[in-house]
Amino acid sequence: MEYYYLDHTNTPRGPHTLDELEHFVKTGRLSATTLIAAKGDARWSALANHLFSVKRLPPVTRTSGTSPVSPNGMAEPFEPVRRSMLAHFAHCMLHYADFSGRATRAEYWSFVFTLYILSQVCYVLFLYGTAQTTTVAPDAAEYHIDTSMSIISNSLAQGNSTPIFWNSLLNLLIILVTYLPACAALVRRLHDAGHSGGWLLLTFWMPLIEFIPFPLTIPQDNILIYAALLFATSIPVFAMTLIDSKPGPNQYGPATKYP
Repeated sequence: MEYYYLDHTNTPRGPHTLDELEHFVKTGRLSATTLIAAKGDARWSALANHLFSVKRLPPVTRTSGTSPVSPNGMAEPFEPVRRSMLAHFAHCMLHYADFSGRATRAEYWSFVFTLYILSQVCYVLFLYGTAQTTTVAPDAAEYHIDTSMSIISNSLAQGNSTPIFWNSLLNLLIILVTYLPACAALVRRLHDAGHSGGWLLLTFWMPLIEFIPFPLTIPQDNILIYAALLFATSIPVFAMTLIDSKPGPNQYGPATKYP
């Protein structure tokens, strides 16, 4: 059986086996009063009570200054984690490869909005235009969309570095730094809303378009089809990120907002 534990910020961590949790106690990473819950179980209780059941540690009850455990060994409802917008962003960046667990609506959208604001500030500081351009002649039969990588490749081939070159380079750097944290945060948000992280497959490819080293060509007659395809793949995921946290634990981890 696997368990989750609450860290000092009441954030669920795991899952871990009971042997791993016992090792954490022995190494000082956790204490006997740390609250844990079995995967898929809404009941939280002190770690020592679980270890005592297999005669590893003496049982504990609530004492002054320890985690809130009721006399029957059940944990009292915990307060949801509250962070500032920047703290949520930092949390997501630090957990850049954590595709397990759950992320509240506030955590995910704080990350998205902060990322957007910081990226726009970078663009303004560089005083350069947009990295992606779409061109079409009045009587042309095709749309040509310049990706960031195609702009960089073209600039290097011509031996010049225009403002759009530096903006495109900055755009790729931002994507490289934030792509994995963004995917992980989205998966955790989907988990928190009760959905599979597999929905990420509908949208994960969108930022990667900027790395295509040549302009994209779309027949003008098919532009509505491509627009509908983009809409159909992005709107469902967007809607799911707006769903509030599901109460109690689910198959992805313990509750993070509602008991």
